[in-house]
Amino acid sequence: MFSLNDLKERLHEEEYIYFVKEDTKEVFEHNLDSGLNLMADAKVFKEFPYEHYGYEDPYTFTNEWTVYTVRGVVKYEVDKNGKVQEVYHGVA
Repeated sequence: MFSLNDLKERLHEEEYIYFVKEDTKEVFEHNLDSGLNLMADAKVFKEFPYEHYGYEDPYTFTNEWTVYTVRGVVKYEVDKNGKVQEVYHGVA
């Protein structure tokens, strides 16, 4: 049986905001639960901005742009079974 806190944690969906620096093709993901740290020269998006820049999917977008999260730089790689995996590399 789950406690009310367990249920609340399972239903919690984190919200993110994305800061984009177009000149260097960089995206910085920021968790809204941890407060807001504005980057003065960046555009701000409430959704992952790949479509805004003309990409049909986030995988192609991350091949050309650098996406930073608190876990590291996001890249998508195909595993030995042909499944696309989200992989985090150390922040450059």
